[in-house]
Amino acid sequence: MTTAGRELTYRFDNGAPADGFFYRLQHAFGIPCPYILFECKNYTEDVANPELDQMTVRFSPNKGKFGVIVCRSIEDEALFLQRCADSCKAQRGLVVPFTDDDVIRILEERKLGAAHYEDEILSNKAREVMNL
Repeated sequence: MTTAGRELTYRFDNGAPADGFFYRLQHAFGIPCPYILFECKNYTEDVANPELDQMTVRFSPNKGKFGVIVCRSIEDEALFLQRCADSCKAQRGLVVPFTDDDVIRILEERKLGAAHYEDEILSNKAREVMNL
């Protein structure tokens, strides 16, 4: 873990079960991800290209080429997803955003009995980025 002001970076081992999102990234889409990077941005403004570049510079085939930028909110999520798509098409890796609203949705679904709703959110965002 590293910290810098309003940012935190975490790297987790990918121990995904064979039916999970992180397993499918590697085996169905060919995106190396032995580790999963999460960068937490406690910003009041939207994340933009510098934050995306900061994430992708940490990628490598041995470390992984997938990351999640966690932030409070994104005013123009379509624009940020397009930036993520451009980065993915340039083979710099796959990055998806994850906001407070996503966390709230996961908790609400958990109350209703959904065990792994985060997989659905991440799958939908990754699919959107890869198809833009």
